[in-house]
Amino acid sequence: MLMELERRNCWTLAEALGHDGPHRLQHFLSRGSWDHDLARDRLAAWTARELGEEQAVLIVDETGGEKSSTDCVGAARQYSGALSGVGLCQVAVHLTYASARTVTR
Repeated sequence: MLMELERRNCWTLAEALGHDGPHRLQHFLSRGSWDHDLARDRLAAWTARELGEEQAVLIVDETGGEKSSTDCVGAARQYSGALSGVGLCQVAVHLTYASARTVTR
C-alpha cells in the first residue's frame, strides 16, 4: 500500500490507516517485541525475490541536515559533511537499490 502523504509521522500514518490517533503505532514502534534477525532475513529474502538482478548495486548515502533545536529526533551536535564540521544536525542514512530496471531514462 502506497500512501501519498506530505508528511509521514505517527499522526499522519495513523489517520491514513483509519485510526483515531497515533497511540497504537507509537506503542508498536516503542514497545513492540521484535526478532531483529528474523526481520532482517525476511527482508533480505523479499528483496532478493522481488528486486534481485545480477547487475544491481546498493548505494549508501549518509546525509546530515542542519537543525535549529534539539526538538527533532536524533538532532545533536555531531559531524556533518554538509556543515563541513560539527554542528547541531540530524543525520540520516539512506539505502538505495539500483538496477537496469529501476533506472528511468
